[in-house]
Amino acid sequence: MRTGLRRSITRDKPHQTDAKHHHQQQQQHQQQHHHHTVADALHKVTDVLSEELALHEQAAEERRGEDGYAIYILLRHLSDFEEQDAPGADDLDHEADQQHVADALRDERLTEALAYYAQLVGSCEIINEAGELERVFFRFPDICLSLTDARKQQLEWSVDRETPGAQLLQFIQAADELHTEMVYAHQLERLWLWRFAKRHNRLADNALFALALVTNFCLVVRAQFCTERDGSPRAWSSAFCSASAQQALVAFNASVKHSSASPPITVGFFTIVGSATSVERGTMLALQVAIFVLGMLICLACVIVFVLEAMRGGWPRIRRLVLRYVNRWRLLHVSSFDEILARVRERPRRGVWFYPLCAFAFVANVHLLFLLASLIAALFALTRDPLWFAFGLLDFASKSHEIHIVAAALQQNSRSILMTIVFMVIVGYLYAVVGYRLLAKYFFYMDFSEEAIPRCTSLLQCFLTSIEDGLRFDDLGQAIERMQSPDIVEYSPQQTALYYVQSLYSLSYWFIVCIILLNVIFGIIIDSFSELRQHRHLIKGKIDNECFICGIDRFTFDTKGSGFEVHTTKEHAKWTYLFMLVMIREKPMEMYNGWEQHVAMHLSPYCSPPSAAWLPRNTALSLKEHQEREATIAIKQAAQAERTSRLIEHVASSLDAVRARQDEMDARLSRLVELSSARQQAGA
Repeated sequence: MRTGLRRSITRDKPHQTDAKHHHQQQQQHQQQHHHHTVADALHKVTDVLSEELALHEQAAEERRGEDGYAIYILLRHLSDFEEQDAPGADDLDHEADQQHVADALRDERLTEALAYYAQLVGSCEIINEAGELERVFFRFPDICLSLTDARKQQLEWSVDRETPGAQLLQFIQAADELHTEMVYAHQLERLWLWRFAKRHNRLADNALFALALVTNFCLVVRAQFCTERDGSPRAWSSAFCSASAQQALVAFNASVKHSSASPPITVGFFTIVGSATSVERGTMLALQVAIFVLGMLICLACVIVFVLEAMRGGWPRIRRLVLRYVNRWRLLHVSSFDEILARVRERPRRGVWFYPLCAFAFVANVHLLFLLASLIAALFALTRDPLWFAFGLLDFASKSHEIHIVAAALQQNSRSILMTIVFMVIVGYLYAVVGYRLLAKYFFYMDFSEEAIPRCTSLLQCFLTSIEDGLRFDDLGQAIERMQSPDIVEYSPQQTALYYVQSLYSLSYWFIVCIILLNVIFGIIIDSFSELRQHRHLIKGKIDNECFICGIDRFTFDTKGSGFEVHTTKEHAKWTYLFMLVMIREKPMEMYNGWEQHVAMHLSPYCSPPSAAWLPRNTALSLKEHQEREATIAIKQAAQAERTSRLIEHVASSLDAVRARQDEMDARLSRLVELSSARQQAGA
C-alpha cells in the first residue's frame, strides 16, 4: 500500500510543477503588462508636454502655464511611481521603457520645458488621512520667490529647537506672517523704482559708515589747522573752526573778501586771501568743502536706506505688532489685522488709538531709529556743530555680527543685570544715609592746592560721592579722611567708637558693593555669553546634522537613506513645506484636492491652535524604501539559506544512502571472500 501511495504522489508532482510554473508565468505577464502600461503613460505624457511647449508661443500665458504645470506634476507622479516600482522589475522590456523615457528627456525643447516648470513645483512628504506616508507634488505661488535669505535665516534661528515638536508648531504659525511679507514684497517688486533702489541698497548701506569715517578723518585733519603747536587757536581760523560746515564756508568767503594781506588765489568759486599762507587757507577751504559735501551725502544715504528699510518691512511690521498689542491689551477680540481695520472703519473713534499704535509699530525698529537719529545728527552737523558727524560711526555696530551677538547676550539676562544694578544703587544710598548722619564731616576731596573740599554737605551729594568714588575707585574709604588709630592718638569713647564705625563702614562697602555686587553683575554677563554660545552651538549642530521636519540625524540618512543633503534639500526641504502652506492659503477652499483638504483641516482657522500631525516625524520614504530593500534582501537571503539547507540535507541524505550502499557492498564482498576461502579450503 505504501508503494502505491508513493507512486500516486510521484504521478502528482509533475502536475503541481506545471501549475506553479503557469502561475509564475502569469505573474510575469501581469508585471510586464503593468510596466508597459506605465511606460505607455510616460510616453503619452512626454508627448503631451512636448505639444504643450509647442503651444507655449501661441496660447495665453496664464492658461498655458497652468496646463503645463498640471502635466508636469502628473509626469513627476508617474516618474516617482516608476522609481518606486522599478526595484522589483528586472525584465528587459522595463529597461527598454526606461531607456526610451531617458532618451525623450534628452530632447532640448523638453529639457527647457521641464526646467521652466520645475522652478515653481515642489514635492513634500505628508501623513495622509489613512496615516500613511505619501509624497505629494504641487505648484506654489510666484510670491514665494520673494522670500529673502535673511528672513529664512532669522526664522531658522528663532524657532525653539530644544522642546520636542515646538519648532514645527512655531514654523506653521510663522507661515501666516511670512505669507503677508511675501505678498507685500511681491507687490513691491512690480515697481521699477523699488527694483533699482534694491539693487543699490547694499551700496548705500555700506556707504553710510564709509562716509562717516572719511568725514571724521577730515574733522581731525581740520583740527590741526585750527590750533598752533602750543595749543592756542589760530587767529585767522577762529571764524570757522568752531562753526558748522555751512557757516564756516560763509564766514570764510566773507573774511577773504575783506582781507588784502596776501595776493588773491582762486579755488573753485572761493577767493583765497588773508594772513595765512595760501597753502594753509587752500587746504582749509578744501576740507570745509569736503566736509560739507560728505555731510550732504550722509544725509542722502540715510534717507535712501531709511526709505528702503521702511518700505521693506514697514507694513508687515505694522500688521504684526498692532495685532500683538491689540490682543495683549485686549482692545478688541480679533484674530487678524484685517478684522481690526474693519472694526476701525465701523467706528472711526477707534482711530484715536489705532493710528498712533500704527505709527509706533512703524518706528519700532532699532535700525530705523538709528537711521533717523543719524539723519538728525548729520543735519545738526551741517547747521550747528560738525562734531555731530561722529554719531555716524555707530553704524559700525549694525554691520558687525559680533556686536549683534554681544547685544543679544546682554539682552538675554538684561532683567537680572538691571535688578542687580538697582539693588546696588539702593545699597549705595543706604551707605550714603549712614555717612551723611555719622561721617559727613570726614568726607573731603583734596585737590592739587591741598584745599579740603567737603563732599557730604547734603544727602544727594553724599549719595553721588558714594556711587562715584565707591564704584570708580573700588573703595569708598578714599573719599573719607581717615582717623588715626586710638593706639596713637587718645580719643574719647565716642570718638573711639566712631573710628571703628568708620573702619567698618569702608570695609563693608568694599566687601558688599565692590566685591559681591559688582562681581555678581560681571558673572551674569559672563554666564550670558556662555549660555548664548552654547545655545548657538546647539542650534548650529541641529541645523547641520538634523532634519528640521522629521528630526532624524545625518548619520541615519547617510548610512540608510538617500543622504542627508539630498534629504534636506529635496525630500524634506523646510522651505518647500513653507511654500506648500502659502499655496494652501492662496488657493480657494473649493479648489482643494484630497491631500490639500487634509492639510488645511490641521491649520487655522479650521484647527486652533494649528496641528503638526500631518508632518512626518521620525520617518521618511527613503528610509522606508531602504527598510523594504533590506527586508527583500533578507527574505531572499532566508530563501537562499533555506534552499541551501535543503540542498545540504539532500546531499547529506544522499551521502548516507551511498554510505549504506557501500557498507552493504562491503558486507557482500566480505561474505564472498569468506565463501571463496571456504571453498578453497574444502577443495584442498
